[in-house]
Amino acid sequence: MTDIPVLYSKPGCVQCKSTVRKLDSKGVDYDYVDITESDDAVARIKELNYLGLPVVYVSPEVHWSGHQPALIDEHL
Repeated sequence: MTDIPVLYSKPGCVQCKSTVRKLDSKGVDYDYVDITESDDAVARIKELNYLGLPVVYVSPEVHWSGHQPALIDEHL
């Protein structure tokens, strides 16, 4: 994988915090995007058909919503 994954999140989101902890514990480099600060980020996750957070975007074929430790282990 050449691109850095993107984590779409917001303050106070418990699943988001768990996902951050998992990514950090694995030493994964990722871009953190706070959707409360970016209308473009909100539009992007809606384009991907997600309504909940966090959203982890790895590639056009690999992305998911929610705290998914197994998917983090598989793809990152």
